[in-house]
Amino acid sequence: MDEGETISITLPAEIVRAMREKVAGGAYASADELVAEALRDWQDGQFEELDLPDWMHERIQRSLEDPRPSRPIEEVFERIERRHAERLKTSGHARTC
Repeated sequence: MDEGETISITLPAEIVRAMREKVAGGAYASADELVAEALRDWQDGQFEELDLPDWMHERIQRSLEDPRPSRPIEEVFERIERRHAERLKTSGHARTC
């Protein structure tokens, strides 16, 4: 896992108290873990607020919930480039370099 970056924030006392209670109660191993999970939840919610068609939200959600392992981005781009090149060839728009 990425080591991350240290930042300093000021929170209201009641939030800090609630965080400490969750950590002390064993719900989280540390305040860092609690904050990281809260921020991931917030970030996940951000995509839901995007003005995208419903079908795209559904497709993104299916991808997020897919249990299969992720693919390296290089592999994905190579696949896209191969498909694009094949389509250009079949359409007669292939470039020659």
